[in-house]
Amino acid sequence: MNKNTIIEKNDLILLPKAYSILGTEYTSRFNQIAKKTLLMDDLLEKAYKLKIECNSLIQTNKIVYNKLKFIRRNYVPKIYLKGYRKNNNPQYYVHVVVNYLDYSKTIYLGKRDDLINLFSSKINLLNKRNFNSKMLKFLSPIIKSYCFKFTSQSDFIASKFKFKSLFDKLVISTEVSTGFNDFLKSLSKS
Repeated sequence: MNKNTIIEKNDLILLPKAYSILGTEYTSRFNQIAKKTLLMDDLLEKAYKLKIECNSLIQTNKIVYNKLKFIRRNYVPKIYLKGYRKNNNPQYYVHVVVNYLDYSKTIYLGKRDDLINLFSSKINLLNKRNFNSKMLKFLSPIIKSYCFKFTSQSDFIASKFKFKSLFDKLVISTEVSTGFNDFLKSLSKS
């Protein structure tokens, strides 16, 4: 199957019509196979060149990453949520540990049940089981934006971290509206 034609065109014309059709079919399929093989070889060559370019970009990116990773380690705050009990009391207390500029600070948030009640309007489906993950996801951007205003470690150390100072811009409503009627009343007051 290496030849374009098995029988020469001059001889193919002399054969019965059924055989000449088969010969023509063979020739056209052979040409299609040759074109597709060339296209496949071309695509494989392009894929090989792209792989080489990607490997080069990966190596360059590793160098840049190594230059930048100290920033992430030192200048991006790490935030941990800790829950604990006091004196075998069943009540859980919660605080946040902020590690920033190679220094750690602890912020006392309060009782877990009180926090669930306070933040249930802001955090969807907050409960005791998912408390740590949802609170951490909610608190992280707030604490990070608060920390980024410090330009040095001494500023960070001198700062007084308190629950109210973190949430001064965030309005937390503990009131629960009873329905559409209350919504209409609130609109008429404004």
